[in-house]
Amino acid sequence: PLYSSAASDVYNRQIPDNELFDPSENMLHASVDGREYHRVYLSAEYAVNLVANGTPQCLTRAENVVRAVLECQELDKKNPHYGNFFWEKEEGIVEDLNAVEFVLIRFIPMTLRYSDRISKSLQKIIQSAVRIALDEVARVDVALIYTNIVAQDIVNSILGGQLLAEPSYIKRGFKKLRDWQAFIDRNGIPHEYNSPVYNSVTINALSHLVELTNDNEVKMIAKLIMIRLGISFALHLHPKTKRLAGPHCRAYYPFLTFQTSPESDVLDDHINHKQLPKWLKKLVSHRPLKMNVRETSDAQKKTSIGTYHSQSFSLGVASRELDTQSNRYISNQSNVFSVQYTRGNDPNPGIVYSRYLLNDKWLGDYRTTLSRGDRDIFFDEGSFRGIQNGPSSINIYAPKNLGAWERCFSAKASLIWHSDIDEIWINGKYVSELPIEVINTDVIVIGCGDVYIAIIPLSLTNLGSEAPIRIVKHEQNVVLELYNYQGPTKTFWELARPGAFYQGRTRCGFYAEVAEKSDYSSGADFAALVTRGLLIENFDNPVTYNGEKERLWAVEYKRDNERLGIELDMMQFEIKRMWTHDVLDMFPMLDSSVAIQAHDGDVKINDSILKCEGEGTRWLISLPNDHTWIAAFHGPNPSSLILEIPEGRVEIDKLTRGLITWENGQIPVSYTHLTLPTNREV
Repeated sequence: PLYSSAASDVYNRQIPDNELFDPSENMLHASVDGREYHRVYLSAEYAVNLVANGTPQCLTRAENVVRAVLECQELDKKNPHYGNFFWEKEEGIVEDLNAVEFVLIRFIPMTLRYSDRISKSLQKIIQSAVRIALDEVARVDVALIYTNIVAQDIVNSILGGQLLAEPSYIKRGFKKLRDWQAFIDRNGIPHEYNSPVYNSVTINALSHLVELTNDNEVKMIAKLIMIRLGISFALHLHPKTKRLAGPHCRAYYPFLTFQTSPESDVLDDHINHKQLPKWLKKLVSHRPLKMNVRETSDAQKKTSIGTYHSQSFSLGVASRELDTQSNRYISNQSNVFSVQYTRGNDPNPGIVYSRYLLNDKWLGDYRTTLSRGDRDIFFDEGSFRGIQNGPSSINIYAPKNLGAWERCFSAKASLIWHSDIDEIWINGKYVSELPIEVINTDVIVIGCGDVYIAIIPLSLTNLGSEAPIRIVKHEQNVVLELYNYQGPTKTFWELARPGAFYQGRTRCGFYAEVAEKSDYSSGADFAALVTRGLLIENFDNPVTYNGEKERLWAVEYKRDNERLGIELDMMQFEIKRMWTHDVLDMFPMLDSSVAIQAHDGDVKINDSILKCEGEGTRWLISLPNDHTWIAAFHGPNPSSLILEIPEGRVEIDKLTRGLITWENGQIPVSYTHLTLPTNREV
């Protein structure tokens, strides 16, 4: 697979097929739209695999491939990206600034591991290339929000400095590692949360550091970040679909629609390669059948992700789309609402997901750079705000770029059923033919696989003569379309920000609730339950923005004693507040029935308690039925630590960071700067 920067990284552990190797260029190649491209970082990966193979024939070819890759390094000292690499040989320029990281993360560990297999002359060439590449890494100095790239920056800097015996690179990398850990600890999980692709890219990068660094503190920090990523990975895996439930910060279309191996295989692979601990499997298979998971990736921007697992489905919703990266194509690969569900005996699950689309775009209508057409990416062109609790969610969209300079003939939120559906009910009445138009007060229930999904459209802003809501068939998909505009191509002065006519963003969205089919006699039965609830919208009257005014829109669904609500300032399209009937903190570092994390104070779960003094992140996993408890602490300063569980107690006077694993009475402790209590039983 050749989707984008690192989409295929998880697959690169085996030598690519010979048919991809072009002996005339000593590189791997691919054909895109009838043109041949030689892939630089994939060729670097090929060289690593050849060296690891170690046969004389492989080593000869590896040397040729390494030299070919290094010929794609920018060597013009006047170029602002001197030392970086072309993404493809045919580009001849540095465009994707990530290329330097993806080449170095292969060549630096390769040279450290296999120096006895690489000729001295080639090692000198590699070291020379690494030196100018690391200078480029320092100049680019990627922000801490770009998770997989900052991880590679850190690993390349520390291990590259080790390779070159140059302390300045190591010092820079170590500082960035500590800054990154502190940045993560202010939130809970990295910005690049819960990604089918980039979870593994980051874990693979950090595993090099754990294996090869000479510094125990560096090793421990990297290990704790890797395990925290692994915890999130395991908590979001659904046991029956074996897929990584949403929401996803970045999900390429083949991963989104299950055209790749199950993510459970990916987790197993990390465990089998000893990158992640075996106990993570228990978080998938030995947890409650129904479970809610909530994490925060950016507390300042109010970015949290919520996932609910049931026996046959998972529902995932983000509080907002990922919007912190400058490349709009990257920032719009987020999958902010999705339902994954089983389909009887069919091994392939089904999925429902959302997109905001302009000009009726569809899969395959987008391109990134001129040199590579990434047709397997389905961009979301909307800004999103949402709230999820249990099997219910409120999901709100506004077009991202619509305004005075964007000409448009359609703008709509789309809810897409990628797999075949079984039945459609509208207000309890069975519908047999499509297309069909509905209104925003209708209760729509769609039966698909082993679940029912209920949808109630919210009130929509009409930017033209009509703004239809309809259910249609699109290729193999069924789509619920919620239009803000459909009509002649035009611009929208009233949406220009800043502008003399701006009165706030458009309203568009839906309430969703998912249920097990086995719990209801029919879709009409489930529709009756949803109809019994009350969907309430309150929005301020129109007012022209003057730089200060707010215009609030509040949406709440309540039924019996349950409530779910969100309020937005539509001028800024920002969350003012979110609420449910039973959740106190909508932005926890980590909250679930088996794992919990906090900045300070005691952490309690399942008759277990972790006590740490002072500032620092602490998390606790409790699986009492498996006699398993995992506790960790990492802070800027040493802290005391006490772990109390039904089976005993661990007490540590002081440690800066540490990991306690209690499994069946065995209690290994990994740590830095640890002091045990004296003359006391531990």
